[in-house]
Amino acid sequence: AVLPVDLEIKDAVELTDMEIVTGANAGIKVKLTNNTEKQLTIKAALSTVSGKVTEENITIAAKSASNEILVPIESETDLTPGNNKVTAILSGDVNKTICGEITAWDLKDNVTNNAEQYQTVSLDGVVNQDLRTLHQNTYDLTYEGDEHYRLERFYWSSDAERTVLPNGRAWWEPGRGANGVPSSLNLTSGEYLTDIGVPFEISEGNNAAFVSLYNQFPDKMNIPVNADGSKIYFMLSVSTNNMQSRIENARITVNMKDGTKEILPLTNPDNIDDWLNYQQSKPYAESGYVQMLGDKAHSNILALDFGKVNQIESVDFECLSSEVLAGLLGITVVKGEFEEPFSVGEIAFDKTELTAGETVTATSAITNNGETDVPVNMIIALYDENGALKELKTEKHTVTANSADEYRITYSNSAIESGDYIKAFLWNSLENMKPLTEAKILR
Repeated sequence: AVLPVDLEIKDAVELTDMEIVTGANAGIKVKLTNNTEKQLTIKAALSTVSGKVTEENITIAAKSASNEILVPIESETDLTPGNNKVTAILSGDVNKTICGEITAWDLKDNVTNNAEQYQTVSLDGVVNQDLRTLHQNTYDLTYEGDEHYRLERFYWSSDAERTVLPNGRAWWEPGRGANGVPSSLNLTSGEYLTDIGVPFEISEGNNAAFVSLYNQFPDKMNIPVNADGSKIYFMLSVSTNNMQSRIENARITVNMKDGTKEILPLTNPDNIDDWLNYQQSKPYAESGYVQMLGDKAHSNILALDFGKVNQIESVDFECLSSEVLAGLLGITVVKGEFEEPFSVGEIAFDKTELTAGETVTATSAITNNGETDVPVNMIIALYDENGALKELKTEKHTVTANSADEYRITYSNSAIESGDYIKAFLWNSLENMKPLTEAKILR
């Protein structure tokens, strides 16, 4: 017989035992855990979205964890409800970047976040449904060319044509899915402040953007955001059912201006559930925050923490499963000041004129906020008065991840003649010769 074997695959080193610390010494406590069979000696540069870096040189025994490390933040308000990320850049016996998250939705009692931290995103251009009348609609499917496809009656149900009725509710729900939206639904337009202190902008009239595989809504939509932020929140109300359990009902993709993406799967019941809990006594989503909208109705609030400030361009919202109505009521961004991941300052000489036999140094300040090292090439070329190349000197430097420093190249030639001049360049490589900043001339 062939029997399945359960395997758990772990990174060689991971962040564990994470704990949020508030007050004067606010930050996130972590441990570095060695999952290998040998002792590891590593250097770790740990940081949060605040940008403050803690460097640790650690030796960790096999199958053991380090002592607690406090990764500080600039201000405790940098801790926001939901998931808070720590990034660790490792070098030594292990060379890689790892991340860990700790989730806390109940920070409101310990951290006083302010309204200026948040930027709400208007959905006025994409809303297509009033949540109050969601289940007064009739939903149908396109199947094999039939625009109004109906499943045949199930033999065990004399009064239901399909598992999910035309109004989007399940036939096994009490009252055969006829309960609909409760009259106690509490969802006001304008700024809606949730119980965790995160605001959302709720549109007036049609107050939700729905996607679905039913004909009545689009399968997918793109929502402009155009904001710089370190975290993004989503307020969702999804009509789903037991038949769509443990599969991805819908998906949110956050598109950054640099072309990178962050994906948030919406899976029942991992992080979403049916927004009307007639079938259950209470909401059953296993993660995220449940914002009650009155008796029997609620929204799921989910968050993505980027661990740094990104330029958020847009959000794609897509339905992936049948018999699902996925609604987005609001998007909110935790604001931040975006820093270019790689910036290069002007080239400067330490001399005002070129003199035979004297050493000249060309310097440029380079900042690398990225998570990988970047090679650069500094070049000094000597030309005669007619622009003909006489001599060339190059030096290759490596700008390490998450660093800021000055890089320089020196040049000296005792045979400099009248009319000669030098030109300093900073390129990405000698092969591509892409300028990273403007070349400078010294005569």
